[in-house]
Amino acid sequence: MKTKQKNENNESSRFPDYHELKTPLATIQSVVDILVDGLEDERLGKDQQREYLSIIVKNCRRLEELFDNIQAEIKKKDLVDN
Repeated sequence: MKTKQKNENNESSRFPDYHELKTPLATIQSVVDILVDGLEDERLGKDQQREYLSIIVKNCRRLEELFDNIQAEIKKKDLVDN
């Protein structure tokens, strides 16, 4: 029984937690909302727009990295299981 639980713990630790995936997405959504509102009201200058866009790019790259890690782990598992 302990071995099964240990294997499950090891396997779950390889994949990102839900919040690791959700946080960059929530950040992107919030920043896009700010950009849209700011552009409509003409409140955001070019520097602020660049800053917000860089936040979006950073979080998109983070999500891409997390998904690449998930894909690599799935491939490893498939190779081990086969």
